[in-house]
Amino acid sequence: MPLAYENDIDEDEAKKRNTVILLGFLISVSVECLQLITKTGIFEWDDIIHNTIGVIVGYGIYLYLKNHIRGEDHQYFRLFIN
Repeated sequence: MPLAYENDIDEDEAKKRNTVILLGFLISVSVECLQLITKTGIFEWDDIIHNTIGVIVGYGIYLYLKNHIRGEDHQYFRLFIN
């Protein structure tokens, strides 16, 4: 999602992050509500939470790879890398 909207979202990194997380959350809520309405699945709050966490982790990986390719060194995952 950040690649698709990279040129449309302002250069403010916090706004980009919040937009990506909010869109991921809203898509997850939409899918869960659709499952509830159509009775084709189970509506579970934990699915929404897990999907949102997945969006956050995925965005962190995107930022890491994007900056790693550019040669910039940020400390996103320094805790996990020795």
